[in-house]
Amino acid sequence: MDEGNHLVVSEFVFLGLTHSWEIQLPLVFSSVLCASTTGNILTMFSVTNDSHLHSPMYFLLASLAFIDLEACSVISPKNYDLFRKHKVISFGGCLAQIFFIHVIGGVEMVLLIAMAFDRYVAIRKPCHYLAIMSPQMCILFTAAAWALGVSHSLFQLAFIVNLPFCGPNVLDSFYYDFLQLLGLVCTDTYRLQFMVTINKLMNKANYSEVSQFVFLGLSTYRPVQHFFLAFSTVFYVTIVLGNLLVVFTVTLDPHLHSPMYFLLANLSFIDLCLSTLTVPKMISDLYSGRKTISFQGCVIQMFILHILGGSEMVLLIVMALDRYVAICKPLRYLTVMSPKMCVLLLSGAWVIGLIHSAVQLAFVVHLPFCGPNEIDSFYCDLPWFIKLACTDTYRMEFMVIANSGFISMAVFFLLIVSYTFLLVTVWKHSSGGLSKALSTLSAHITVVVLFFGPCIFIYVWPFPTVPVDKFLAILDFMITPILNPVIYTLRNKDMKMAMRRLSNQLLSWRKVS
Repeated sequence: MDEGNHLVVSEFVFLGLTHSWEIQLPLVFSSVLCASTTGNILTMFSVTNDSHLHSPMYFLLASLAFIDLEACSVISPKNYDLFRKHKVISFGGCLAQIFFIHVIGGVEMVLLIAMAFDRYVAIRKPCHYLAIMSPQMCILFTAAAWALGVSHSLFQLAFIVNLPFCGPNVLDSFYYDFLQLLGLVCTDTYRLQFMVTINKLMNKANYSEVSQFVFLGLSTYRPVQHFFLAFSTVFYVTIVLGNLLVVFTVTLDPHLHSPMYFLLANLSFIDLCLSTLTVPKMISDLYSGRKTISFQGCVIQMFILHILGGSEMVLLIVMALDRYVAICKPLRYLTVMSPKMCVLLLSGAWVIGLIHSAVQLAFVVHLPFCGPNEIDSFYCDLPWFIKLACTDTYRMEFMVIANSGFISMAVFFLLIVSYTFLLVTVWKHSSGGLSKALSTLSAHITVVVLFFGPCIFIYVWPFPTVPVDKFLAILDFMITPILNPVIYTLRNKDMKMAMRRLSNQLLSWRKVS
């Protein structure tokens, strides 16, 4: 809620609905607010306390009533300014109101889709209704609605929070929203009003004189570059072969068509994409000696990098959930981790990764770049990109720490705590099961540590004086993608047997041909 570099306006003035006191009818607003509050609270109280209403439809209905109550509470109490002539709101209050309006609006949109899906299942598949719309599915729908609502609002707010306001400050309405606020900005807001974000993510025209960036790479010493060239080439070929082997084995062998291996195959696919995003470019730069990337290419690389990174974070959480259900609730495992649930969780991972990346880039894509253009690494990422901007980037640096850094730390500790909880649970219920559980979970814990270690260092301490972060990034782009197939194949009997069956089939097909 900081006022920013160019901000002169500290508060805004509402004109309200009308200047005529007789037409304002303040008692009508009071009556509607009281009726709305009472009705929604009554609905939530009835659904919560009556066991006959503990069903998916009424759970979603109570959630809708809660959202409607919040929507009314964000705007309606402010309408008591109608009783007064002084109808003002602070800049911080304005941004807060906009943020909550779009959170609540986004949540309600998704919730209405969930309610339509609930009615579809109840009418078209009544025998499977309680199995599909289970309590876990209802909670997942609600959590996803809130996550998408918050992400949607942050994505919107990222475009306007740094805009200059120098007057006027009068709004012809009784509440604030994006379009009204954009009309008061002291700059050209056509692109913001249009809100075609993806097109602008690739646009370098906003004050940018930099057309390309130069990578300094891992070393400027030629013999060391030759070593890294050979090292990265061998590792990348191994990454491609190993992860493709996992993906094809899980896809082609029906014995591996289970939730755990479905998630493992998707983890291998993401690891392969992460390596392909950066390593071939590094190999090409080391071979040719021309270490440059265009402005658009740099933005695209960061965008895809954070989609993949965000998706992998969520996927690792899903894999932890899968192990929790398998160990703590084995009899309900196939019911809880059904194919539909796996696809839904995977889709959620990709959606969250996409939103995370878009929110990150929305903060920085309009920064001015006028030189220098050297990046002390072998790939583009937000810390180095922000560092080259020709403006004060303190808030942008804080955004990187808050968004990527703290999220990485929070997810890492959540996963470590969850795996510790699983080990303690197994140890309490079975004295001889701890070693087996430790063997099963050690692979997951190793992947988590190797993936999140560099992420935490790079984003929690995004501007170090010693450039060690680019060497730690090698763990995420070359070491972890190799270790994943090695860990899950060499230590897994099912994968070994599946690969043996697959190789036998290939040999038999060759003999027949």
